[in-house]
Amino acid sequence: MSLKEETKDKIWIAVGFTAMLMLIIFSFFWLYGGIKDVISHFFQGYPDKVVFYRDQFIAIGELIALVTIVVSAVKVKYRGYKLTDKEQPKFNKLLITGVLLLFALPALTHVAYNIRYANNPAYFYCEEESNWWLYSLTKVYVKDMSLCGDENK
Repeated sequence: MSLKEETKDKIWIAVGFTAMLMLIIFSFFWLYGGIKDVISHFFQGYPDKVVFYRDQFIAIGELIALVTIVVSAVKVKYRGYKLTDKEQPKFNKLLITGVLLLFALPALTHVAYNIRYANNPAYFYCEEESNWWLYSLTKVYVKDMSLCGDENK
Protein backbone atom coordinates (compact mmCIF):
# COMPACT_ATOMS: atom_id res chain seq x y z
CA MET A 1 0.00 0.00 0.00
CA SER A 2 1.39 3.37 -0.99
CA LEU A 3 1.76 6.30 1.36
CA LYS A 4 -1.05 8.16 -0.43
CA GLU A 5 -3.49 5.24 0.00
CA GLU A 6 -2.45 4.81 3.63
CA THR A 7 -3.10 8.49 4.34
CA LYS A 8 -6.48 8.29 2.61
CA ASP A 9 -7.42 5.25 4.73
CA LYS A 10 -6.41 7.05 7.93
CA ILE A 11 -8.53 10.06 6.97
CA TRP A 12 -11.58 7.86 6.35
CA ILE A 13 -11.04 6.08 9.66
CA ALA A 14 -10.78 9.42 11.47
CA VAL A 15 -13.95 10.69 9.78
CA GLY A 16 -15.82 7.51 10.70
CA PHE A 17 -14.56 7.60 14.27
CA THR A 18 -15.55 11.27 14.61
CA ALA A 19 -19.01 10.56 13.23
CA MET A 20 -19.47 7.69 15.70
CA LEU A 21 -18.38 9.90 18.61
CA MET A 22 -20.81 12.61 17.54
CA LEU A 23 -23.61 10.04 17.37
CA ILE A 24 -22.70 8.80 20.85
CA ILE A 25 -22.79 12.33 22.28
CA PHE A 26 -26.08 13.12 20.52
CA SER A 27 -27.58 9.82 21.75
CA PHE A 28 -26.50 10.54 25.31
CA PHE A 29 -28.27 13.91 25.38
CA TRP A 30 -31.33 12.53 23.57
CA LEU A 31 -31.53 9.71 26.11
CA TYR A 32 -31.15 12.18 28.98
CA GLY A 33 -34.16 14.08 27.65
CA GLY A 34 -36.19 10.88 27.41
CA ILE A 35 -35.35 9.76 30.94
CA LYS A 36 -36.14 13.22 32.29
CA ASP A 37 -39.53 13.14 30.54
CA VAL A 38 -40.36 9.67 31.86
CA ILE A 39 -39.50 10.69 35.41
CA SER A 40 -41.63 13.82 35.18
CA HIS A 41 -44.55 12.01 33.51
CA PHE A 42 -44.62 8.92 35.73
CA PHE A 43 -43.30 10.02 39.10
CA GLN A 44 -44.39 13.64 39.50
CA GLY A 45 -48.16 13.37 39.18
CA TYR A 46 -50.32 13.86 36.13
CA PRO A 47 -49.29 16.91 34.05
CA ASP A 48 -51.76 18.87 31.90
CA LYS A 49 -49.93 17.94 28.71
CA VAL A 50 -47.86 14.81 28.04
CA VAL A 51 -45.66 14.49 24.96
CA PHE A 52 -44.23 11.05 24.19
CA TYR A 53 -41.32 10.81 21.75
CA ARG A 54 -40.60 7.18 20.93
CA ASP A 55 -37.33 8.16 19.24
CA GLN A 56 -35.72 9.13 22.55
CA PHE A 57 -35.80 5.54 23.73
CA ILE A 58 -33.91 4.33 20.70
CA ALA A 59 -30.90 6.17 22.12
CA ILE A 60 -30.07 3.70 24.91
CA GLY A 61 -29.71 0.77 22.52
CA GLU A 62 -27.86 2.97 20.07
CA LEU A 63 -25.48 4.13 22.81
CA ILE A 64 -24.66 0.61 23.96
CA ALA A 65 -24.10 -0.65 20.40
CA LEU A 66 -22.03 2.35 19.26
CA VAL A 67 -19.85 2.44 22.37
CA THR A 68 -19.18 -1.28 21.97
CA ILE A 69 -18.21 -0.82 18.32
CA VAL A 70 -15.99 2.20 19.05
CA VAL A 71 -14.20 0.55 22.01
CA SER A 72 -13.52 -2.65 20.09
CA ALA A 73 -12.42 -0.69 17.00
CA VAL A 74 -10.04 1.44 19.03
CA LYS A 75 -8.61 -1.62 20.74
CA VAL A 76 -8.15 -3.60 17.54
CA LYS A 77 -7.37 -0.96 14.93
CA TYR A 78 -5.52 1.77 16.81
CA ARG A 79 -3.89 -0.12 19.64
CA GLY A 80 -3.11 -3.18 17.57
CA TYR A 81 -4.45 -5.57 20.21
CA LYS A 82 -6.49 -8.63 19.41
CA LEU A 83 -9.67 -9.29 21.38
CA THR A 84 -9.08 -12.17 23.76
CA ASP A 85 -11.30 -15.22 24.01
CA LYS A 86 -12.85 -13.74 27.16
CA GLU A 87 -13.44 -10.31 25.67
CA GLN A 88 -14.99 -11.40 22.39
CA PRO A 89 -18.19 -12.91 23.92
CA LYS A 90 -18.58 -9.84 26.17
CA PHE A 91 -18.40 -7.48 23.20
CA ASN A 92 -20.81 -9.70 21.25
CA LYS A 93 -23.32 -9.75 24.15
CA LEU A 94 -23.10 -5.96 24.57
CA LEU A 95 -23.63 -5.41 20.87
CA ILE A 96 -26.61 -7.80 20.75
CA THR A 97 -28.08 -6.20 23.90
CA GLY A 98 -27.76 -2.75 22.33
CA VAL A 99 -29.46 -3.86 19.12
CA LEU A 100 -32.28 -5.59 21.05
CA LEU A 101 -32.83 -2.51 23.24
CA LEU A 102 -32.83 -0.39 20.11
CA PHE A 103 -36.12 -2.03 19.12
CA ALA A 104 -37.57 -3.28 22.41
CA LEU A 105 -37.31 -0.22 24.68
CA PRO A 106 -39.28 2.17 22.43
CA ALA A 107 -42.07 -0.41 22.14
CA LEU A 108 -42.15 -1.04 25.90
CA THR A 109 -42.27 2.66 26.77
CA HIS A 110 -44.99 3.16 24.17
CA VAL A 111 -47.07 0.48 25.91
CA ALA A 112 -46.39 2.08 29.31
CA TYR A 113 -47.55 5.49 28.06
CA ASN A 114 -50.66 3.92 26.51
CA ILE A 115 -51.53 2.22 29.80
CA ARG A 116 -50.97 5.38 31.84
CA TYR A 117 -52.49 8.03 29.54
CA ALA A 118 -54.39 6.57 26.55
CA ASN A 119 -56.52 4.37 28.80
CA ASN A 120 -57.00 7.16 31.34
CA PRO A 121 -60.42 8.86 30.92
CA ALA A 122 -58.96 12.15 32.23
CA TYR A 123 -56.71 12.46 29.14
CA PHE A 124 -57.54 13.10 25.50
CA TYR A 125 -55.39 12.15 22.52
CA CYS A 126 -54.32 15.29 20.65
CA GLU A 127 -54.17 14.23 17.02
CA GLU A 128 -53.31 17.76 15.85
CA GLU A 129 -49.87 17.69 17.51
CA SER A 130 -49.18 13.97 17.24
CA ASN A 131 -47.42 12.51 14.23
CA TRP A 132 -46.01 9.26 12.92
CA TRP A 133 -43.38 9.06 10.23
CA LEU A 134 -41.58 5.78 9.50
CA TYR A 135 -40.30 4.67 12.93
CA SER A 136 -40.61 8.13 14.47
CA LEU A 137 -43.68 8.54 16.66
CA THR A 138 -44.83 11.50 18.71
CA LYS A 139 -48.00 11.23 20.77
CA VAL A 140 -49.55 14.07 22.71
CA TYR A 141 -52.09 13.60 25.50
CA VAL A 142 -53.88 16.54 27.14
CA LYS A 143 -56.22 16.92 30.10
CA ASP A 144 -58.19 19.67 28.39
CA MET A 145 -58.75 19.82 24.61
CA SER A 146 -58.12 23.58 24.70
CA LEU A 147 -54.41 22.70 25.25
CA CYS A 148 -54.34 20.73 22.01
CA GLY A 149 -52.72 22.66 19.22
CA ASP A 150 -50.99 25.13 21.53
CA GLU A 151 -47.38 23.96 21.51
CA ASN A 152 -46.26 26.63 23.99
CA LYS A 153 -48.17 25.21 26.96
